Amino acid sequence: MSSVSDLLSQYDLSVDDARQFVMGHLSSPEIIYATAAEFGITFDMLAEIYGQGVTGSQVQDFFSDQNMIADGNAPVWNEAYRVGDYSSMYQSTSQSGSDDHSDNTDSSATDDHSDNTDSSATDLILGSTVNGEIELNGDKDVFEYSLIKGEKYTLTVNNQRDEEAAPVLGDETISAFISPDSLDYNYLNYQGLSVTGNDSSSLTFEAELTGTYFIEVGNLFGTSREINDNHYSLKLDHSTEPDDHSDMLDSAATDISFNEAVSGVIELNGDRDSFELELSAGQSYTLTLSNTESFTIGQRTISATVYAPLYDNIFGSVGSIGTALSTETKNTTFQAEQSGTHYIQIKNTSAGTAFKSDNIPYTFQIEQASSARLVDEAELTGVQFMGSENMI
Repeated sequence: MSSVSDLLSQYDLSVDDARQFVMGHLSSPEIIYATAAEFGITFDMLAEIYGQGVTGSQVQDFFSDQNMIADGNAPVWNEAYRVGDYSSMYQSTSQSGSDDHSDNTDSSATDDHSDNTDSSATDLILGSTVNGEIELNGDKDVFEYSLIKGEKYTLTVNNQRDEEAAPVLGDETISAFISPDSLDYNYLNYQGLSVTGNDSSSLTFEAELTGTYFIEVGNLFGTSREINDNHYSLKLDHSTEPDDHSDMLDSAATDISFNEAVSGVIELNGDRDSFELELSAGQSYTLTLSNTESFTIGQRTISATVYAPLYDNIFGSVGSIGTALSTETKNTTFQAEQSGTHYIQIKNTSAGTAFKSDNIPYTFQIEQASSARLVDEAELTGVQFMGSENMI
């Protein structure tokens, strides 16, 4: 059987690309299920993609608890998924988007915060701490904030669940995801983190738009227990930490030149450093990335992606280095599909997990390659759309 990396490479994707997709759609499990079914990704592969010690059987439980078909070793494909009809993936008349998995919950429980990303969400101000509870397996608590484009914010979540009281991973892990209340955004459509029992974690991000943002809090990979009772606290505030490079794929990105050795630091978990330069259609380029962090635990990894503007606020990836471990140097050669401004973005690959990866130094450079195209495991031959509902 093909490994997950071998399977993903057939679609010019890395495990990190897939992990970001999964983390960005945990609140829409039907999208994960349909995409995995279409591309032949098994439950064991989904567990490997997600990481953090999750097993294939826990992934099956996650889908099964939402009444989805999970009897075999992989999600079941149906052509109706292509047009947004997910009814066939459910074992009964339950439909996608059903609330709180009523077959596994006690309907008498009181919900402290709305499940919906609309005016019913709990309106909060920056700097305030809110306490909440995931009363039932499948419950979501949604909070609403007003943010300003270009400003940095830090989300901190404290999971007050005692691991000894809930030894199964899915019963104590809290997830929190951030999204703007708009379709007019680039590719940071979701950022988020997960926090295991009796722990806390933070994520720092730069707002792409001025306006309303929602934060959805829920339990991750819940089992069939009726009452989950996960208590947590959440706080969103301005980030006061300095940032050496903007997150944005726009004029705020740092201008660089060919053959220039560029240095930077991923100061905080969730930080992204963006750079811009002009590329020519049909020309091949080599991107070299060095993770100069001396801390050798594998979670402290970074990645680099080259983006091309497609239209409006949509960007496509034309080349990437999926993972560079501490002290590791990697390179990839790619060909520009169009002439004009392109962006290179560096980030830490564990930003969507409970791993606290920050203060990671790096260097990179980009140079024109010879006319003979080089091919390696990280090369992308086409354009993959970011922010779409499919992995490719």
